[in-house]
This record gives sequence, C-alpha cells and structure tokens, in this order.
Amino acid sequence: MYRYIFLIILILACNLSTGLITAQEPLTIEPNIEPGKVYNLDTLPKTWFDFVFPSRAIWGKNTGICWFSYGPNTALPGDGPLEVDESLIYVIKGPITVTTNNGDKILHDTDCMLFKKGDTCNISTGPDSAEFLAIFWPLAPWIVSMKYFGTPPGVAIAPSTVPTLPPDSTMCLRKLDKVILEENILGRLVQCERGQLRNFTFLGDAVISSVTSDGEEFLFVMRGSLEKTIDGETVVMNAGDVVYIPEGKVHSTRAGQYGCEILALVTPAYGNYITKYKQNSVKIDAIVSQSKPDVVVDGATLDPIMSGNSEGPSWIHGKLYFSDQAAGVYVVNPDGSCKHILKDSRTCGTTALPDGNLAVCDLKNGRVIELSPEGEIVKTLADSKSGLFEGNPNDIIADAKGGVYVTINNMSGTLEKSNVIVYITPEGKVRKVTDYKDINFPNGIALNTDGSILFVSSSEKVLWMFDVQDDGSISNKRQFASFIPSDGQIGRANTNSLADGIEIDTEGNIYVATAMLGGIQVFSRAGEYISTIPVPSTNLVFGGEDRKTLYITSQGKVFSLKMKVAGIK
Repeated sequence: MYRYIFLIILILACNLSTGLITAQEPLTIEPNIEPGKVYNLDTLPKTWFDFVFPSRAIWGKNTGICWFSYGPNTALPGDGPLEVDESLIYVIKGPITVTTNNGDKILHDTDCMLFKKGDTCNISTGPDSAEFLAIFWPLAPWIVSMKYFGTPPGVAIAPSTVPTLPPDSTMCLRKLDKVILEENILGRLVQCERGQLRNFTFLGDAVISSVTSDGEEFLFVMRGSLEKTIDGETVVMNAGDVVYIPEGKVHSTRAGQYGCEILALVTPAYGNYITKYKQNSVKIDAIVSQSKPDVVVDGATLDPIMSGNSEGPSWIHGKLYFSDQAAGVYVVNPDGSCKHILKDSRTCGTTALPDGNLAVCDLKNGRVIELSPEGEIVKTLADSKSGLFEGNPNDIIADAKGGVYVTINNMSGTLEKSNVIVYITPEGKVRKVTDYKDINFPNGIALNTDGSILFVSSSEKVLWMFDVQDDGSISNKRQFASFIPSDGQIGRANTNSLADGIEIDTEGNIYVATAMLGGIQVFSRAGEYISTIPVPSTNLVFGGEDRKTLYITSQGKVFSLKMKVAGIK
C-alpha cells in the first residue's frame, strides 16, 4: 500500500521543496517546514490523486507524516510491503477498514494501528468520508521525491523501547488512561519502538517551563490555544496548527484560558516521559480489580421496561436498591433477580438509614420518604408542608444519628428558593444549611467515615467540602478537588461538569460519577486526581459482602465493578 500511497504526494513534494532531488545526487533530506514556525493544516499545500484523495505531508530528519482524506466508498490502490522500519496509522475521522494478511479491522476516531517493515495493508472507507495520519520511522525517501521511489530509507532508527501497541492490533487513544504528568497537565501515550504518539491535555493557563528537546517533535493543536516559546521566540497556536521542533531546541508552553489539547509525535522516545507516565498510570491499578464492568440490570429487559434514568443506588441487608427517575424503586436480590417495589413514582437518590430502612428522594411529589426494604412507605420525612424547599430533592445521605442531608436543585432555573442543601434532623425538622444558589446546582452528596466532612458535587468544575457541626449544620466551604474536563470540553468556555453521585473507600479515595466527563473521576484523600473509570454514570455505591463491589447506575442500566479497596460503611 505505502508505495502507491506516496504517488499522491509527488505534487506536494514539488510545492514544498525547492526542486526535485535526482536519483544520482547524494540523498540529503532536510525538513520541509521551518523550525519554530506555525503552519496550519488547512493552508499546507494539497495534492490530489485522480481528483479523489487529498493529502498533505511534512517531515523532519527522521519522521515523515502524511494526512490522507478519503471520500465515501473509496480505497487507495496497491498492497506493497512497508519498506520503512515502522509506521503508525492514527484515525482522525473514521471509520476506515484496514485489510492486512490477517483480515479486516475497522478503525474508528482516535484508533491507532502499528505496522512493521514488510507488513502489507490496504485502506478503504464505507459510506462516510474519513481522514487519518500515516507516520513513518525513519523518513521514507519517496515522500520527498518520486526519484527515490523504491529507494531504501537512509540511516535506520534503532529501536529504543517496547511498543505498547502490538503489530496488527488496534488501540483507541481516547480510551487510554489520561494521567497527571505535572500540575494541570495530563497525558496519554502510544509507544512504538522508534517513536511516541503523545496526547497532552493542558488545563486553563497551565505552564510547562523550559525544556531542551532530546529529539525532533511535531506538535499539533487539536483543541484550544497555547503560546509556544522556542529559543526565545513566542508564537500563538490554535486548533489545526502544527509546529516542528528539532533536537536541541529550548522550548516552553503556556495554555490558553480554556486549556488546549495537543497531539505530539516524538522521535526517538523520551525515557523520562515513559517513566513518569508509567508511575502515574499504575495508581488506578491499585484500586480497580476489574477492567470492564459487568451488567447487573438492563432496564430494557425488565417487564415493564425501565423507561427512565437509573439513579441513587444503596446497599442494605445484602441487597442492592436503586431508583428509576420514571418508575420508582427497584431491588436486586442476591440471586440476581430484580423486583419493582415502589411503582407509579419518580425517584432519585436513596440512602440507608440507621434503622435499616431506606430514605428516598421522591421527585414526583417533591418530598423525602422513608421506605421499608419491602417497598412500603413508612412515613414522609419532609415535604413542602414541613418546610422542604422548592425544586427537585435530588440526592441524599444519612448521618449516624438518623438525620439526612438532601440536595435540592432546580432544572428550570426559575425558582428563587432552590439550589440549596437542607438537613432533616432525626426529629423531622428541616433546616437550610447553605444559602440559595450558594452552590450552582448541588447534586451528589456524601459523608466521610466519621461524618465530620460533607462532600458535594455540582454543575461547577469543583468538588466542594464542608465541616459538619454537632447539630448537623455545615461550615467552612472550600474546594476539595477540580474535575478534569472531558476531551470535548477542552478549549471551550462555560462547560458543565454534571458531576453527580459520590462514594468514598476505606483509603479515603473519592469517586464522583459523571455523565459529561468521561466516567467516574477518582481522587485521593488529598484531592489529587488519580484517573477516570470509563463508565459514564449518574451514581454509585459500594456493596457486596466485603463491600469491594462498586455498583454503578448509568442510563437505564446498573453495572458492577470489582475493586481492590472496600467502600466505607
């Protein structure tokens, strides 16, 4: 395939080079873009093959990078063996079908596939157009000039690391752990033998101080903006921009106000980056035992079908209870059967009470009720008549005395006396413990082991914490942790976290369910981000005999995930 692919870039080579290199001349290859100068992918010269396949190419001393765009139902001709030592395909917009000697593989957005010398493949599209990068180590001479078509590459690049992506297999970059590298800087890594594909996320105004490049780098801004200073010269880069940094250049980075996301191609691999990435990526392995969750309840298979959003799980008496925002409360028995115990209602958060019953947020009637394990409404704990405020009683947590904290929020945004946290005392009195709108859309809520700290999530990008007083009041509001934005939120203002339910394990790690931020964000007891468990969720609870099973409600389903650390009781 690769011999024929690069017929496409003959015209490009003419446009970017001062002239074609003849086969008789010594093979001397220089980068075709100026170091430190910003180029935009849309403005790089483009060439076409049969007026169907647009392509662009840039290269340095050792690395060649080509962009290919396919129309629907098309394929590049040719199946010649790869002549360079190593090549990586990265899909920008998919899907594409990659056909090798071992059959077909479908690659979607941000999927990667690695090829070694001698491998063959063919690439085609289905009904949709597609775009992908092809990265080559070392630079193939025919990228520069068709006079070198079939000429072996120049000096080979010696393998320096073990690839994380085996040949003839695929890996989705977006599904890799995004780990903390430095304060406000996160990264992912696809490791090849001769180079690296790195994915950086810079939070707003994040800074990397000056470093000297150990090899050549190509930096592509995927989202947001940044300032890049290279050998004392500062340039501004926006989405779609690329810059080339040769070996030995001193450079630093400052992200824009709303952060940025970068794709970096590095040759050769940096050992210190690999070490730092591995040190931080293993932190989640000390907590999570199971890589993929099991489905405990699929609401579509119930009779009647669960039509709302699953929410508010609690573990009581060896059973799992959870809500459906359109139908009421369900219980999952030890044998796996699921029973609808509170019907004709709309419920949300639940919590176990010291007396063994369940406190439930009743959305339909704007109240908080006490429910027996069999589903009988024992009493109303609070409603508008007893002073419960307007809005949706959303999530709830009970303290050791039998009082409960409830987050009340307002979906419409029209209520003045809403977006508040209340405490319902064991005697049934309702007390407002935060001011109206002191927290923007308070949602998930949890207490630490001894009940001295209350944690609250919200639509803001912050997880809040309060000190709890003996009378149930709370004080000293402060930030516990900052949520990590999803990939799609990078570079955008006014993004919403939609952070929801909260759980805590016996080591003090805090788990926050999110639907917008890629899954369950996990923080250490010190508020440091550990990782994201990739299950977009509304709420969660530890259960099982040893409390080492994390039950997760999500979009009409309930999942379970085996953990290495138990949850607090």
